[in-house]
Amino acid sequence: MEAPRSLRVERTAASAPAHSREVTSPAEHDEPSKLKGSRGSGSKLNQATKAFRNLNPFKRQNTADRWFNPEEATAQKRAWAKQFSEGEKVLGWPSQFFENFIIVGVPPHTEVKSALGEPDLVHRAKSGEIRSVAVTAEAAKEREHRGAPRGQPLAPQVLFAYPPGKPVTPDAAAFCFPHGVQPALLERTPSLSALNELVCSQAHTASDAASFIFTMKVADDLPLYGVCCYMDELVARPPSVLRAPGDAAPELPQFLVSAPRCYCLLTHYPFFPLHMKVLHLLRSQSMRPAAGPAAAGSGASALEVVQAYLALRVPAPGEALEFVPDDGLQPVHFLRPKAASAGARRAFAHRAAIAAAEAEAAAGLRPWAVAALARALSLDNIVTLLTCALLERQVVVFCPNIGVLSTVVLALVPMLQPFAWQSLLLPVLPTQERLLEILEAPVPFILGVQYKTAEVAARCGGLTRVNVYKDRITLAKPGGLPALPHAASLAAALAPVHRDLAALGRERHRPLYNVSAEQAALADTFLQVVQEHNSRLCADLHLHTITDVQTSERVSLLLKDSFVESFPQRERPFMKQFVETQIFSVFVDSVIK
Repeated sequence: MEAPRSLRVERTAASAPAHSREVTSPAEHDEPSKLKGSRGSGSKLNQATKAFRNLNPFKRQNTADRWFNPEEATAQKRAWAKQFSEGEKVLGWPSQFFENFIIVGVPPHTEVKSALGEPDLVHRAKSGEIRSVAVTAEAAKEREHRGAPRGQPLAPQVLFAYPPGKPVTPDAAAFCFPHGVQPALLERTPSLSALNELVCSQAHTASDAASFIFTMKVADDLPLYGVCCYMDELVARPPSVLRAPGDAAPELPQFLVSAPRCYCLLTHYPFFPLHMKVLHLLRSQSMRPAAGPAAAGSGASALEVVQAYLALRVPAPGEALEFVPDDGLQPVHFLRPKAASAGARRAFAHRAAIAAAEAEAAAGLRPWAVAALARALSLDNIVTLLTCALLERQVVVFCPNIGVLSTVVLALVPMLQPFAWQSLLLPVLPTQERLLEILEAPVPFILGVQYKTAEVAARCGGLTRVNVYKDRITLAKPGGLPALPHAASLAAALAPVHRDLAALGRERHRPLYNVSAEQAALADTFLQVVQEHNSRLCADLHLHTITDVQTSERVSLLLKDSFVESFPQRERPFMKQFVETQIFSVFVDSVIK
């Protein structure tokens, strides 16, 4: 079939194949992916579905018996582009490092009736020596690997928020503690060993489970990140930033209840290592007295560190920063990554802002997130997870270590480049009933769940499940995942790098973001190989496009069937599904004229 005169075939080489000039595809070229059928309902699911569908450049038509009409398709795309540009929202980066600093946990006045404890405390509780609290046996060293909470978790609350008076986004407390707050019982011995370990501990600086990141995407705004650090504290004592200067510590009983508190920065800037270092600085300062005469000469208080961080000027891309809130504190250094290449054309200001935010997030996650991924999963499972993400499968990732959990999910952000995930991606999903409904949303998603409770398991039967702790992936449909093109050569190129990263990652006595120079170099190499592989999937797009040049508003369309048929037969099952994804659609829209 010959293309109309108003259309021409875009070609990047004189030797373009003959099938690049054919216009033989039916209406399946009109729109990217279909949504999967809903297994749930509710306003949140409907909103998620609507938002996902709005990404489509033009609606799919049930016209399988009609030939593809290029003039009609270009007219539809032009109309969609006009409608999108007229209603688009202009986004801008905020002028401050963070929106809110919050401390989340159990209020000091809470009457705790159940707590975890070491086996000897359980025995003493049964004998009647401990009467005020029911004790559930669980050694502290076992908590990281248990399958589900054994005690009775308490609902988290925001105990402190800064700046004062500025609203905190809803559900932030639930994301800080996705399974609630689990108190623990300890004994004040004559040596005060347990109490000193709690009050003076620097365990958060030597653990990969004490720090994590969650994301909250609000409508079509820039992503909001929650950068979090857990710190065990006495429930009866308020956070240090809430204590008045000179407050005397109350006399402590023999048996004390402790619980983690989450120090969290809510921010649009994905400067993750910088935010984590500032949180650890806050922890060290929170052990000092509050600001005032009693604190003279002891350095800046935790609140003063927060205030100084909020007042700090955000560096431009490529600019270095030194944060020194007090002369007596160790400086914190940070180099903001340079802006991503502007080679890809962005037709709309809104999409350009979102693309810039995605590139910034990918830069903030490399190389440390990739190093953690290589430590957590085998190479075969990493390739399988990448394949699921490229084909927009519904994936839920399980891991009791919340730091590893969130990092494995977020590692997919740089791993997908030059593509970008277009639907729900939540590194941590709270187990509140209305939020668990997301597991039944009829859209692609990648969700991190800390514990596979009965409520979660009941909703995961039809999902692809990644068990990080066991290094195992269970597909929603066995044998239903087509092979990634060139998967064998990709695995061969990654194997030695993955082996070295996995060996270096066995040292777990430090936060995940704190990687050595050797780990950083290996992770960058790993990421470069993956991204080059991804780029080759769409290397010949322009050989299969047609462009309407009749008006000044040039509109190009990709002939999907022609593009898919350019691949070897064994690779077409993957490509047929890939070209129907929103990941592919948005990428194509950014690169073709």
